[in-house]
Amino acid sequence: MAEGRLLALDTPQAIKEQFGEGYKLMIEPKTDVVTPEEFAQMKEEIDDIVFKGDKAIEGMTENSDSTSKKVIYSIPFKSI
Repeated sequence: MAEGRLLALDTPQAIKEQFGEGYKLMIEPKTDVVTPEEFAQMKEEIDDIVFKGDKAIEGMTENSDSTSKKVIYSIPFKSI
């Protein structure tokens, strides 16, 4: 801080990379369109793409806040 003002001495992206965790990707279907059983099947397919496919993102993990109604993935900045 300088004279009661916060100063940043780098670009927003560099600050995010240094102090941030990364990106969060949340997938939450409309409950009136997709049943929980259908979403569980979709999640398995998404996991196959995200974690095992040729386009898998290194370091990407499923967030502990995921539920049976939504899935949240954490993507580190360094993976993008």
